[in-house]
Amino acid sequence: MWLGAEVVFVLLLAAGASGGPPAKGMELEQVDERVWLSEKAARIAGRHEVTPDRVQFSPDRRRAVFVKTTEPRARRRPAKPMHRLVVTDPGGNLLAAFTPLKTRGSAEPPKDLGFLGNDRVVYELASPAPAPVDVPPPQTRRRRGRPQAGSPAVPGAPAPRVFVIQPLRRRAKPLRCEGLEFTLPPARTRLAYLKGAHPAALSVFVDERRIYPRKGTTEVASAPAWSGDGLALAFLEKPSSAAPRLVLVADLDNPTGDTTWELPATLDTKGLHVFWVGADRLVVGKHVGAPVFSASFEVERPQ
Repeated sequence: MWLGAEVVFVLLLAAGASGGPPAKGMELEQVDERVWLSEKAARIAGRHEVTPDRVQFSPDRRRAVFVKTTEPRARRRPAKPMHRLVVTDPGGNLLAAFTPLKTRGSAEPPKDLGFLGNDRVVYELASPAPAPVDVPPPQTRRRRGRPQAGSPAVPGAPAPRVFVIQPLRRRAKPLRCEGLEFTLPPARTRLAYLKGAHPAALSVFVDERRIYPRKGTTEVASAPAWSGDGLALAFLEKPSSAAPRLVLVADLDNPTGDTTWELPATLDTKGLHVFWVGADRLVVGKHVGAPVFSASFEVERPQ
């Protein structure tokens, strides 16, 4: 039985041995977690004909997931390979399988597949192949006040990325998350990112749910930084008509629990990041050892 600790102790008992101190023929063998995972990954890979490096385990080690690719049969017309997300138990027994989303025109498998908690997986869609330079972009009809697909990108703006969250429940629909600056807490339980049509009109989302600002958009000047326990987010905001500020969302489910600290109006936020120092202090700077601003706070959480 997997105990979920970094070290597993396996007690090997000789026939006829009973309680008390270890008798002759008894051993205490220390098995490192990495060795256990490596052995299970190799077993799963052998049963499903994939390489062991593709196999990823859930935090509780009760599930494994990997991408299974089936090459098309030889035909006159070229066909694209088929990809499946396969979920098994540590012994390699099939638990579930899902068809991953894909970018139009791309035959690439999902990237960076891994677990999001114990009951969801997350992966990134491969970027589509760049269009030829001499081919003009498709024309699309535009509606007032609403950017449409096919609109030219803002010059110098980073290209959005697409991550997909797939719940492991039967017939569960995947959740498509398109945006910038994707970040995960240490325990990999949620996905935070920035979403918006313009760099100056963004919102902070967690698992496709807006958490800041609660309405409208703003300019977010840094990637969201997770607290160590994965319950809070902090980032820099740069309103168009106000000084930049440090924002703490201490409770993602509380729309009135946001805390802000105003920064110097002349401060250049380019290249700055937010760092957590313990559970009750935030540091702003290009790296944690060179702060330009810091703030301490206290959060009361129910026991």
